[in-house]
Amino acid sequence: MIDDLLRRVDVIPPGLALGQAAYESGYGTSRFGVEGNSLFGQWTYGGDGIKPKEQRRSKGDHRIKAFDWPFDSVRGYYINLMSHRAYEDFRALRADLRAAGKPLESLTLADGLLSYSERGQAYVDTLKGIIRANKLDIADAAKFRDEPIRFIVTEQTREEAEATREELARMRASGELAEILERMNLD
Repeated sequence: MIDDLLRRVDVIPPGLALGQAAYESGYGTSRFGVEGNSLFGQWTYGGDGIKPKEQRRSKGDHRIKAFDWPFDSVRGYYINLMSHRAYEDFRALRADLRAAGKPLESLTLADGLLSYSERGQAYVDTLKGIIRANKLDIADAAKFRDEPIRFIVTEQTREEAEATREELARMRASGELAEILERMNLD
């Protein structure tokens, strides 16, 4: 059981996640990304989510899963790759690389995502092109530092900046900001 868990719960190279988010959300500009914080094009059934404008009957009543926060979309993506049977090839490739002592690189692990899209190899080739063109694989070696979380909010004018400061102060005083941070579960 422990071996199975270790095979499932391992890293996803940041460059791969960034590449898929860019691809699936149109670099954050898609309707699903803007309206539903959906960065990875995850499907859902049963009425939840955002209905595609051109839904194919052969695929049933699928929707694109919507999220409260972009971070929730990242969490859903991770859980999806770690648990769905369609991504067993991804997990097997990653485990083989790990066992051989090789680095877990975006461009290599992309080959395990043939089932992520009905486009198969064409999807993987495009994803690899996005990773290469944007040099996203440089993020594969990134390390996070243990430091306080900071959010940077930018506004176009001084008036907008002041209004944002006042809104954040109101949210902090009411406890709403703490509730949002708790829901984001950034631990």
